[in-house]
Amino acid sequence: MFEISVVLLYHYYFCISHHKMSWLTDEWKDGLPSRALQKISQIEAQLEKLKKEREQKQFQFESLEQVHYLLWPGENSTVLSI
Repeated sequence: MFEISVVLLYHYYFCISHHKMSWLTDEWKDGLPSRALQKISQIEAQLEKLKKEREQKQFQFESLEQVHYLLWPGENSTVLSI
């Protein structure tokens, strides 16, 4: 139950911060128990790692897509479709 609450709090923070309310950055964390802050920190680190992995995979996909179109221009192949 505790972990679900932390995830919900983080989700709420994430949604708010992406709607032009970045002034709330870390203020919502004030007064939270140290265990909650630790879990939030882990989730934030995991989020950053996943963002980097996504960027790398997107770059790889786009690179492969460019090579595909250079090697086989005009072909309507679905080999690289996601």
